[in-house]
Amino acid sequence: MKRLTQLSLCFPLALLACTAPDKRSESPFAPAPDPKAGPPKDLVIPKPWTDRFLATGALVANDVRIEGPDGLLEHVVSTQDLQFHEVVIKATPDGLLQTITLRADAAGQDIRAQLDNLAISCWRSLTILERPGPVDVTVSAVGDVLFVEKGSDAGEQRGSNLRIVGQVQR
Repeated sequence: MKRLTQLSLCFPLALLACTAPDKRSESPFAPAPDPKAGPPKDLVIPKPWTDRFLATGALVANDVRIEGPDGLLEHVVSTQDLQFHEVVIKATPDGLLQTITLRADAAGQDIRAQLDNLAISCWRSLTILERPGPVDVTVSAVGDVLFVEKGSDAGEQRGSNLRIVGQVQR
């Protein structure tokens, strides 16, 4: 019994020792980085982007299309429930194209997406096209469109179509 008690005390200490940082690999004599050498080679430089979609907003429409430059997919997330949605992703001459379409037997369901702080809900389809090269971010909506943006003087916008362009800094 005494041996089990000793083991139960030693085991957590052994685990802590395994997770402690290894100080032997750090050298106090390592040279400081040279400021003239420029940024480190593994530094990730953010891609140019627009601030147009940073305000909180909501867009509801039958069909929505989002187009933008390389890096668009870092700013867009969407639902892809294969029980209710048909999803096609393919490379085209225009760029990487993703199409999410509501299945015919999925009545009452929708397709949801988020572009920065713009919440999007589609009743039929969502198309996302990430284009190569410098282009602006464009959101086009068709069919029973409702657009609301917090802090906007325009208030609620309704109509049969809507186009929002966010200029990308170049």
